[in-house]
Amino acid sequence: MASDIIIAGAGIAGLTTALALSKFGLSCTIIEKHGGQNEVGAGIQVPPNATHIIDQLGLLPALSEKSSIPEAICLGDAATGKILVRLPANQSTSEPPLLTTNRALLHAVLYKAAQIDPLISLKTNCALSQVTENQAGVSIDASHDMPDSPLHGEILISADGI
Repeated sequence: MASDIIIAGAGIAGLTTALALSKFGLSCTIIEKHGGQNEVGAGIQVPPNATHIIDQLGLLPALSEKSSIPEAICLGDAATGKILVRLPANQSTSEPPLLTTNRALLHAVLYKAAQIDPLISLKTNCALSQVTENQAGVSIDASHDMPDSPLHGEILISADGI
């Protein structure tokens, strides 16, 4: 199987990369060693520069309905509970908002969008076992039973986190 781009990792970075490349008409195959949607983590802040990208991908309404738009970010002393600094947030209505959400919720929005994008193919339970560079780009073999292995692409992007 040929794809313009192969992405190793279906986390937030890999999914966002694939969705952005799809907007430019590039096909992507995402290889993920885990099965399906399994992002874990705690609460995160999604700053305006990131919500701008999410908005460009058409996903800001889906993420906003599962997030909070804080009026301020407060930094405090954990031992005493005393607020040390209060930073105003979301004062402008013309800029993308700062959101607070759960990492798994952000991942779910991105994953769902990637699943329905016709230019993105998600291959789960597939760990990369070998990468070979050639004149046409790269060929990768993946572990487990993947009927279309080896995969071929022009480039390989590593977004496999830790």
